[in-house]
Amino acid sequence: MKGLVRAVLTVALTMLLSLTLIHAPGAAAASASAGKDATSASLQKKQKTDLDSLTAGISRHLVKEGEQYRFDVHSARAADESALVIQAGQNFNAMARDAARTTPPVGSDGEPMATTQLSIPVWGNWCGPGHSGPGAPIDTLDTLCMRHDKCYAARGYFDCACDAQLKAEIDRYASRMGTRERAMAAAVKMAFSVGICNPF
Repeated sequence: MKGLVRAVLTVALTMLLSLTLIHAPGAAAASASAGKDATSASLQKKQKTDLDSLTAGISRHLVKEGEQYRFDVHSARAADESALVIQAGQNFNAMARDAARTTPPVGSDGEPMATTQLSIPVWGNWCGPGHSGPGAPIDTLDTLCMRHDKCYAARGYFDCACDAQLKAEIDRYASRMGTRERAMAAAVKMAFSVGICNPF
């Protein structure tokens, strides 16, 4: 009788181990997938927070001079801002300078006067005043700039809806951006937050 019990227990244990081994890879994969999803969500949240902290850092040190804003680098350094916030602020300043150089003067009728505009690239093939391609976008931010340029082409220069869409898409896709790209995206977002848009 002991031999029969031992044989039954051995068979049962063998079957249990077999079932565990057969189903374990799927369970492990599901567990790994869930862990990967949680890590990805955590990384996206961190990168969104990074974008928010970069734009907030730029905002803390904006100074209005006449009709233009500039990022006060000295103030940011004195406040011990991160190197990335300072880089984002310097990106903002470069964009503001370039925009001032490429914005056509306004005539007495309130309409922009015809001038030869410079094309100044800020990032990739599509980001920058008067810089609308050619070429395929080089990354996520450049793709968003291309969409923004095409929106302006369809709706008019300085269209508020186009600017709002660009800022929302920068927020949405920040997790797909590298560190330097995100610093530029923060500058672009801030430039379109303090700039004047056309609501009509």
